[in-house]
Amino acid sequence: MIELDGDSHVGRANDDRIRQAWLESQHLQVVRISNDDVVQDLGAVIEAILAYGRRVPGGST
Repeated sequence: MIELDGDSHVGRANDDRIRQAWLESQHLQVVRISNDDVVQDLGAVIEAILAYGRRVPGGST
């Protein structure tokens, strides 16, 4: 699961940790990417996502 983090996450680190723990308990892996990274260098974000997909079991590309 890819999650874009922006201003709505400021001050909510504990909520994010709880939510991520629940997602992981459902066998989902969370990849967090900042909104700023997407805006500033979308190509690098896409490459990072593809590289992550190649590293995880069952990943493909």
